[in-house]
Amino acid sequence: MSFSGVKLPEFDTLVTRHTAAAMQIEELTSLLYGELNGAGLDTAPAERIRRLAAQVGQEAEDLRKRQGIVREIERLKVPLGPAAATGTLIAMPDSLQQAQGQLDGTAAARAAKAAAAGDKNALKQLQAYAAKARDATFVKAFLSQLGAKGVTELPATIAGQLKAAASAGGTGQASKEAREAMRLLATALAKGTNPSDPAYMGDAFLTDLVKHGRSEFKLNGIAYYGYQAQAMIWQASEGNPPFSEKFMQVVGRDAIVFEKEKFEDRWKAFKDAIGSALGSQQVPMADLATTLGVTQWMIPRPPRSAQRSSPSTSRGSILAQRSSTTCSMRRPAMRKLHKPCSTTRPPDGSSRSCATC
Repeated sequence: MSFSGVKLPEFDTLVTRHTAAAMQIEELTSLLYGELNGAGLDTAPAERIRRLAAQVGQEAEDLRKRQGIVREIERLKVPLGPAAATGTLIAMPDSLQQAQGQLDGTAAARAAKAAAAGDKNALKQLQAYAAKARDATFVKAFLSQLGAKGVTELPATIAGQLKAAASAGGTGQASKEAREAMRLLATALAKGTNPSDPAYMGDAFLTDLVKHGRSEFKLNGIAYYGYQAQAMIWQASEGNPPFSEKFMQVVGRDAIVFEKEKFEDRWKAFKDAIGSALGSQQVPMADLATTLGVTQWMIPRPPRSAQRSSPSTSRGSILAQRSSTTCSMRRPAMRKLHKPCSTTRPPDGSSRSCATC
């Protein structure tokens, strides 16, 4: 991505003069056409100048768009390109689309941070960027500003807000905004963790997701692990784009290992004589939406095609469980990681398999 320096107010002067020139050429063209036509002469010269006027007009429009982006960059203090020696020089991508993507990604990340900080109006602002989630430049700016820690904490904050809204007697608009935000997060995370996607954030970002997935956080006095929050993003994915094999190998596999490490003693207990006598069951680590009872308001429903292709659309745990094996994430987007479990039968003799198998 190449960058150009933009000096203010010199750039504003350029835009103003270019726009004025385009209008003047168009006016002169109309006058010339009238003179030639009135004299019965060939109007081809006027037509050629008119085409030139149209090109100048298009350039002026492009400059006005860049001017608007520069103003927003300046207002939001968006870091684009290499640092400039003087504060009057603003660096921006030569591509207008890339500049807009970085601006939108930064603005969306700020809305996400505001939502994570408890701003109830921020989710509505974030929802406005949902359609941008497939743009690689947007995704890179969004995830760079938010960071792996922000990606982990945001779903938890949304879940907490929905819990409060439910307690107050209504989740209507809040639920719609939450689902759109979760779709945006799922799409952005899938693209940003795929090495073959232009939005790939690099291996370090995956490592940070693992680090914060294993970390303990608190939400309104409730302790939770990062993976319990990240799992809500995985569940919000509709599988398009899918999570990459790299993501499965690094983050998905570690989530499996982490759950086994945390729950191994508890799972052993349900198999012992007392656990068997009491009819205890192996309970998986629940995602935070399930813990707070807000899944139905927060996690988007998968398309019918995804439902048909999925043996199970039940939710509630980070990982689907088998009596002797901790298996892969259950959502369709997580399928690529999964390898079929070894055939085992639980003590009751029934044939039980995880949702992925």
